[in-house]
Amino acid sequence: MDAPARPTARLTPEQQRLAKLGAALAALVFVGLWAPDYPKAAAMGASAIGLVMAALLYLAARRGTVVLTALAAFVVSFGPWGAAWMLGAPYIAWSGMLLYRASKAAAEAAGPREPRRPKKQAVAPEPPKARRPERSKRYTPPGRKKRG
Repeated sequence: MDAPARPTARLTPEQQRLAKLGAALAALVFVGLWAPDYPKAAAMGASAIGLVMAALLYLAARRGTVVLTALAAFVVSFGPWGAAWMLGAPYIAWSGMLLYRASKAAAEAAGPREPRRPKKQAVAPEPPKARRPERSKRYTPPGRKKRG
């Protein structure tokens, strides 16, 4: 018998709109930041990487799953922002917020947790009484006095 499939957390329409807007804004910024240096291959590559990241965010938002969208937003936050690296911070914050809300919704859907059963408290045996060590059968000569 197969286990029932777990429901996937879905984005609300407002969250989808926000993710798509964020993807469009990221694509626009990635192209705008690197466009002045376009004859250079590095600028073209950075723009292409940024556009791929923004497209990943857009497609994840279009699919509508929370975890995939949060992962895509996290990836966009480390995109080729160049000197405007702080523009990636809202994407990290938004992905964290999405995951937090999805976690809370999943906990509510799961219902109340069972109370934990107390661990059985084993009766500790009494420690053995201290015994003196047996006398050694070896002869140990008395120590010599040190001169000095």
